[in-house]
Amino acid sequence: KWGFKVNASVYTEIANLSVPQPATDPSTLTDDNVSAILQDGSTYKIQTAINNSSVLDVNSHTPANGTAVTLWSNNTPSSLNQQWLLRKSSDGYHILKSKADTTKVLNVQSAGTANGTPLEVWTFNNSASQKWSIAYTGSGNYQLSPAHASTKNVDVWGGSATNGTILALYTPHTSNNQKFKFLKQ
Repeated sequence: KWGFKVNASVYTEIANLSVPQPATDPSTLTDDNVSAILQDGSTYKIQTAINNSSVLDVNSHTPANGTAVTLWSNNTPSSLNQQWLLRKSSDGYHILKSKADTTKVLNVQSAGTANGTPLEVWTFNNSASQKWSIAYTGSGNYQLSPAHASTKNVDVWGGSATNGTILALYTPHTSNNQKFKFLKQ
């Protein structure tokens, strides 16, 4: 640990700036947890750990209800159908809004709970199939579980990184097809 010696007037000047306190005490951050902080209101690409390049993609630039969310090669320059606006709900879950149409959010099709139930976008209706628990698993990776089926995780079906591979619910495990990085845009 190290620091700089300053006189008391510096603390007064900082206090007079009226800046909000950080959500996390900076002195508690380490290399292990600094990437575990997702920011409400920020835009992210969600990248699979299978190949560390393919991302969650809404299969339309103008998505309608029921448009599939699949894995796709990362677009450069970035297209809106590969970007997600992260919002924290009052009950502690997260909502992932498609930047292609921010009225549409990541949704579990028909609020299903069976292994293989696909993901899609749907107009936000505040249902549990549109709310996500995002758990940090280390090394910059997260697992996503829907509020209505907390015993399931988002899974890249079959562990394939081929364009168009569906994203679906599946029983939790520790393979890379259930690990995702949130890349701030």
